[in-house]
Amino acid sequence: MDPYAEGPIYTSEQIKVPPELPQVIKEYTKAAIRSQPADLIQWSSAYFTALNSSKVPPVKERFEDVSQAEDSAVTKGKLQVLNKQLLEQETVDRSDLLQYWKAVGCSEDPFVDLLSLGGFEDQVPWKKFLVLACSSIAPDLPNALKLLCEILTTEPDGSACRINYDEFESLYTFLAEVDGNVEMSQVKSVLDYLKSDPVPRFGGQVGPGDFLHQNCPSLTSS
Repeated sequence: MDPYAEGPIYTSEQIKVPPELPQVIKEYTKAAIRSQPADLIQWSSAYFTALNSSKVPPVKERFEDVSQAEDSAVTKGKLQVLNKQLLEQETVDRSDLLQYWKAVGCSEDPFVDLLSLGGFEDQVPWKKFLVLACSSIAPDLPNALKLLCEILTTEPDGSACRINYDEFESLYTFLAEVDGNVEMSQVKSVLDYLKSDPVPRFGGQVGPGDFLHQNCPSLTSS
């Protein structure tokens, strides 16, 4: 009897197991353990859809110790996953972004709040949305920018987490405007300091060690 013939299956010998299946299941299991999705079915659908489309799947870089009560909360690990998936896109369709957001296990309520806070409509600027998401889980604006750099940097773990200065300037200015409590004159003082010293020294890059340095003016107040 041909085990690969079409028709009713009467014996186990008729079942064809793709040779790549064990490796696929192994990688899927490792990804699920690292990501710890709140909704395994939804996450699995997003995972295999991404693989089938040759896109980045919603997989965390490492395990996050998050309690069950925080399963649907925004976390650094989830934002890192979203950034890997959306980094190449300047803007993202609102409905598409919501799908990505839910796939990593974040609830819809904070998503709606962030859209409202940023004044975003159908096309959402990804990095502006990201910096607002960082501010939603950081204790203050300086730590939100530090988290942003940790997510956006292309440097390895344990590095200075520097990002392009122009990108930092745009996102810091935007976050200060949304915050409403930071004078633009203070923002200018910070940017003038960065442009005069660390940015030229580090090839147009800036990181937390630069804007949180004791010599740098305060990011939030004079």
